[in-house]
Amino acid sequence: MKTINKPLAIFAIVLLIVVIIPIAVAPEASTDFINGLLGGITGNFGWLFLLAGIGSFGFLMYCAFSKYGDIKFGGPDSKPDYSTFSWVSMLLCAGLGSSIMIWGGVEWMYYVSGPPFRVAPYTLEAYEWASAYGMYHWGFVAWAMFAIPTVPIAYSYWVKKNSSLKMSSACNAVIGDEKDSWTRRIIDAFIIFGILGSYATTIGLGTPIVSRILNHLFGIQDSFFLRVSILVVLCAVFTLSVYKGIESGIQVISRWNVKIALGLFAFIFIVGPKAFMLDTFVQAVGMNLSHVIDMSFYTDSIGKSGFPQGWTIFYWAWWIAMAPFMGLWVARISKGRTIRELVIAECFWGSMGCWLSFNTLGSFGMNLELEGTVKLSQVLAESGKGEAIITMLQNLPLSYIVIFVYGLLLFLNLVTSCDSTAYVLAQTASKNLKPGDDPNKYYRVFWAMSLVIIPIALMSLEYKIEGLDTMAPLQIASVVSCLPVLVVLGLMIASFIKWIKEDIANGTLPIDEKHRSRWPELEYNNKKSKSATS
Repeated sequence: MKTINKPLAIFAIVLLIVVIIPIAVAPEASTDFINGLLGGITGNFGWLFLLAGIGSFGFLMYCAFSKYGDIKFGGPDSKPDYSTFSWVSMLLCAGLGSSIMIWGGVEWMYYVSGPPFRVAPYTLEAYEWASAYGMYHWGFVAWAMFAIPTVPIAYSYWVKKNSSLKMSSACNAVIGDEKDSWTRRIIDAFIIFGILGSYATTIGLGTPIVSRILNHLFGIQDSFFLRVSILVVLCAVFTLSVYKGIESGIQVISRWNVKIALGLFAFIFIVGPKAFMLDTFVQAVGMNLSHVIDMSFYTDSIGKSGFPQGWTIFYWAWWIAMAPFMGLWVARISKGRTIRELVIAECFWGSMGCWLSFNTLGSFGMNLELEGTVKLSQVLAESGKGEAIITMLQNLPLSYIVIFVYGLLLFLNLVTSCDSTAYVLAQTASKNLKPGDDPNKYYRVFWAMSLVIIPIALMSLEYKIEGLDTMAPLQIASVVSCLPVLVVLGLMIASFIKWIKEDIANGTLPIDEKHRSRWPELEYNNKKSKSATS
C-alpha cells in the first residue's frame, strides 16, 4: 500500500464531488451554467481547437516519418510486450469502443437533418456530406489528438525512466522534477477528474442502449432496476479483468472484442448492399481528400449555422479532454515500439477501425433510408439512438442473432474501455512505481468500482426525480477540462523536445542498431560525453 498516493486520489475525488453536488441539487441551473461555459469555450476558442488538431497531426507526421520515428521506447534492444494485433486491439477498445458502435450507426442521421456548408437538410447533397463528415470527425486528426500526449508520456516513462506514469511527469523538463509540488498535484488531479468524469458518463450513457436491446430480445422491462443490474454485471466483469491485469484480463477481452466486431461487420457487408457500401466509402474518402482544408478550418463565422461549434469543435474539445487517458494507456503498453509504429497504430489503425464501423453500420442504415425501407432519421428523432439502431439491425437476415451480437459487443466495449480506464486511474494515483510495474490490485479494483458507483448514484437521482438529467451535464463538465489539458499538452511537447535535444547532445538517444547509420551525430556526441567525464 506504500505505492498509493492518497492525497492525490482524495483531491481528485473531492473535485469530482464538488462538481456532482450542484448538478444533483440544482440540475437545471447547473446545466445552464455548464452549457454556457461550454458555449463560451467553443464559441471563443473554436479557432484554437481547430489549429490544435491540425498542429497535432502535422507534428506527429513529422515525428513519425522523419528520422525521429526511429526512436524506440524502452531502449535500442527492448522488445514489445504484446503482439501487434493485441497492442492495436487494446488501443482501439480502450479509446472509442462503445462510442464507435453507437455513433457509427447513427451519426449520419444527425448530419442529414443539419448539414454543413449551408446545404439544405435531407437533400442528396446532405446525405453525401453525412457519409463523409463522420469519417472526418473520427479520422486522422481526431486520433492525432489522442496520440499527441502518448509520445512524450512514453518517452518520459520508458526512456527517461521517470518513476510514475503521469501527465505531470511528462512535463519534468519544463516544470522541474520536484515530486510533491502543488503544480504536479493540480495537473494530475484535474487529469483524474477528467478521466473519471468522462468515462463514468460513457458507462452511464451506453447502459440505456444495452438495456433497450435486452428489452427487445427478451421482453425484460427497460427500467431503472434493469440498468442498475447491467451496471453491476459490468462492474463485476471489468473489475475481474482489471484485477487480473493487462496480460490475463484486458488483453484477452480486447482481442475477442475485435474478432467479434470484425465478424459482425463482415456479415453485414456480405448480406448488405455491397456496391452501395463500397461506392459510399470511396466517395466519402474522396470528399475528405477534396475538402480536408475546408473541413479543418471551418468556423462558419459569417453564416453562423452552429455546425462547426456543435460538431467539429465540440469533438475536438472532447478528444482533447479524453487525450490524457489515451496517452497514459497507450504509453503503458508501448514498450519496445518506435515513435513511427506508435503514430501509425493510433492515427492509421485507429482511424481504420472507426471508418469500418461508420461505413458498415452507417452506409447500411443510410441505404435503408434512401431506398424508402425505413425512415431511420425519424426513428432517431422520435425514439432515440437505441431504437434507431435496433430498427436498422432488424432489416438484416438473422436479425435476432445480429442484435444479440451487437449488444454483446457494446457490453464488451464498455468492459474494455472501463478496465483500461481503471488501470490508468490507479497508475496515475500511485507513486514510486518503476517502469513496467503494475499498480496495487486492490487499488485497481477501487477505481473500477468508482467508475460504476458514479453512474449508479446519478441514475438513482434521475429515477427519484422525474425529468432530471445528470449524465449530460457531467459529461459536458468533463469536456470543459479541455482548455487546461491543452495547456498541459503544450508543456509536455516542450518537455519532450527539450529531452530529445539533451539526449542527442549526450549521444544517448534510444535508436535501434539497424537505424544508427542515420544518426552519425549520436556516435560523435557519445564519444565526446565519455571523454568529457573521463
